[in-house]
This record gives sequence, structure tokens and C-alpha cells, in this order.
Amino acid sequence: DHAARLARNAGEWAWLALVQLERDPPNLKDALDALPKIPFAEQFRAVRRFGVKLVTAFPDEATELLMRLATAPEPVRDPEDDCIRPEDKENPPCCFEAELAERRKERRRQKRPRRPTALPADSDSDEEGWVADDFMHYFAHKPAYLRLFCDYVMHHDERGRTMNVCTTLLEVLLTEWRAAQDGVERCEAAAKDVFSDAAEKDRNEGDLRSFRETASAKSDDVMALLTDDQAPYDRMIALIMVEQNKFPPGTLFMYETKFRSQEPPAPWVAKKLPWWTRKKLRAENKKPPEPETPTVLPRSVVNQILIQEYHKRGDVASILRICRAEGRADPLLWVVATRRIVEAVPPPAEAPRLDFGDGDDDDETAAAADPTAPERKKQEKKLARARGRLLGHMSKRHLLEQVLPTLLGLKLQLDGLRSPLVADLVATLKDVLRTYGADVDGVLASDPHLARELRYDLKRARAKSVGGGAKAGGGGKTAVAGKTAVAAR
Repeated sequence: DHAARLARNAGEWAWLALVQLERDPPNLKDALDALPKIPFAEQFRAVRRFGVKLVTAFPDEATELLMRLATAPEPVRDPEDDCIRPEDKENPPCCFEAELAERRKERRRQKRPRRPTALPADSDSDEEGWVADDFMHYFAHKPAYLRLFCDYVMHHDERGRTMNVCTTLLEVLLTEWRAAQDGVERCEAAAKDVFSDAAEKDRNEGDLRSFRETASAKSDDVMALLTDDQAPYDRMIALIMVEQNKFPPGTLFMYETKFRSQEPPAPWVAKKLPWWTRKKLRAENKKPPEPETPTVLPRSVVNQILIQEYHKRGDVASILRICRAEGRADPLLWVVATRRIVEAVPPPAEAPRLDFGDGDDDDETAAAADPTAPERKKQEKKLARARGRLLGHMSKRHLLEQVLPTLLGLKLQLDGLRSPLVADLVATLKDVLRTYGADVDGVLASDPHLARELRYDLKRARAKSVGGGAKAGGGGKTAVAGKTAVAAR
């Protein structure tokens, strides 16, 4: 107490903060009041030693202090060129790096204060400065204050828009949304309990309303961060987090926008690494690692994932929108979408049979069990016919737009090679022309000579089949007439 009183009377706020932090038990409230009165560099040294205690005991005041420190102007550094002589630039010696390090060490020793200081300078942290990433680990047990800190430094200081801060903020928001969504599901399950009393039901409805409002607000916050073009979050990490927390709007947004471009986006270059990482790299004489270029998923994979996600939510309009936009480049999308829609149709439910003893009238039993059985059977037949027409149309379109042009190109290649497979290929084209007729004319317009040959061959084959049938019919009549005459005689 005497040392704290002396420091307060002398205006030595750094000593006062240090005394209050190191005493047993520590007086953290007085230390937090004294820290804003000292320079930012000394505040950073104190926070680096006692930050966890301050945030745990007084989260409001400590968070405000860290916000001011993270957005404070960078400390003024002494120019490093003062230790380099003019002759060293023209003809540096062989041990120039070691000699330069000794000069800088001697310079720091000469500039060391003559009187003792409460928070002495640390060459590693003071020369490198600090960034917002240096303070996030203090909020390990205070996620709500971590969200406040990350949101503040991202929107009020350009230096705070780092990848680590943005990714951490996204993770905290998704965790809060997941907690609110779990509360909604829990209240909805409790509402189905028929044995609960009126007071418990009213309390459950109030909790359900509160959880829904919280989940809606958190969902808006997450989407605002994801849709921010200036937010430097990693796409892959963000996609993993939204999938892990089962956040459907974020999943659809990431696949629709962040993985749609053919060219990979420019990699985000971090403005500054944490000081301990820079210290380690400098000690090992290594350069900062280059950020990896993010990969881009193939468009076909992205489209099929989107169809799967929309299918889970029953959004048929979005499935058709994707198929219309990407179906020409990827025709298999229509097949995948059709299969998904067909699989979504539930199987026909069998009507429960009632046992009336030894009765033999099964129709009356089925009618008594389910009066709507005839109407349901009609609907099932209509659905089966519609399904068959849809699949037939899809297969026909795929054949005309994709398979037939490929066969024509293959025929040109085989003609050039004089391959014996041309006959089999022409037979296949004849079958296609015989089946679809006029629909093939648009595809064969690029090769009119082949179209004329196919039509001529089909005409000859049809005439030959008709003539053979007539001869066979005539011979049969003569044989029958002969047998009749023999039987008469």
C-alpha cells in the first residue's frame, strides 16, 4: 500500500500499475485505471504479462483497453540506417550482418534509460510493434467479449482486418447461431409433450420466441460477414465451418458465389504476422511463408452439390434455375436433377387391412379400411405416366444434343481411317433416324449427303420388308387352297 501511495503521489502511473498487478492479492481495478495513463508501448508490455488476469476479472474494462490498444497508432521506430556507414554500402565487409547486429545492440544499450523503469523495453516486441492478432488469445474463456473485440477492430481500423480476426469472428458468430438453433429445436420438441401443464407451456413458448429472434439476428450477422467483399476470410475454412454448424444459407452462398469463378481469386496476403512468429522466423533466418493459392472446385462438382443442397430443402425452383443456367455446358445435370426429384416421390403406402374373421370379401375390407384407396391409385398411375414422359423426354434430348453429334464426328474419323466399323455406326444412325424421324433433321443438317444416304437405305429396307411379307402371305394362301382341294377329293 505504501508503494502504491508513493507512485500515485509522484504520478508514476507505470509503477502504480505494476505494483497493483504484482501484489498478492492483485488490485486489478486500480491497475486498469492507471494503464490508460501510460504510453501505448508500456501498455502492451503490461497486457502481454497480465492480459489473461485482467480479462477474466474485469472483462468490460479490459476489453475496452485492448480495443484502444489494438487500434492505436503504430509506435515510431528509430531508422535502422543510422547503424550503416556510407562505406558499408559501397564495399560491405564479409561479416557485415554480424557487425551490423552488434552495432544495433550497442545502440540500444546506449539508449537504455539511466533510471529503472517499471516496464522495460523488450527488443523483440517493441521493434516489431503489435497487431490485433496478438490479443485474441486473452478471450479464450470469454467468447462474447471476443466477438465484441473482433467486430470493433474489423470495422474501426484497417489494420484489424486480418484473416485471423475475420475467421475468428465468423467462428464465434456461427457458434452463437448454433446454440440459438439448438434452443429452438429443444423448445419445439418440448412443445409436443402432452403431459406438461399450462404454466410450463407458456414458459416454453416464451423461450421459443426468444431463441427464434436470437437465431434470426445471428443468421443476419453471419450472412453480413460472408457477403462482405472486404472480409479477408479463407473460403475453405469458412465452408468447413458453415458445414460443421449446419448453417444452410451460408453453405448455399459459398457454393453459389465463392466457388463459381473459373479463375482462382487473388490470394490474401497478411499485413503482419504476430510478433512471436516473426521472432522465430528471424531467429531461424527464414522468410515469411507465402500464402497458398486457394483452389477452385470444378463447376460440375459445384452444380451437383447445389442440386443436392436444394433437394434437401425441397427448393425445386432453384434446381431448375441451375439446370437451365448450366445444363448446356453440363447436360448430366438434368439427369441428376430428374433422379433426385423421382427419388423424392414417396412410395405408395399400403392400406392397412382389417381382420373381420372368416370373411372373403377383400374389396369391401380394403374399402372399409381406406375409403380413399381408389382415388390414391388413380393419382399413382398419373404420377407414373408423368414420370415416364419426363424420363423419355430427358433421354431423347440428351441423345439428340450430345450423343448424335458425337456419333457424326466419330463417323468422319472412321471414314478417314477406312475402318470396317463404319457399317455398324451407320446401322446405329439408321436406328436413331427410324426412331425419332424428323427430330434428327436438325442434327443431320451439317451433313446432307449422309442424311440422303440414310433416308435412301431406310426406304429400301422398308420396301424390302413389305415385299417379303407380301410373298410370304401369297405362298401361305396357295398352300391352304391345295390342302382344301385334297381334303375335298
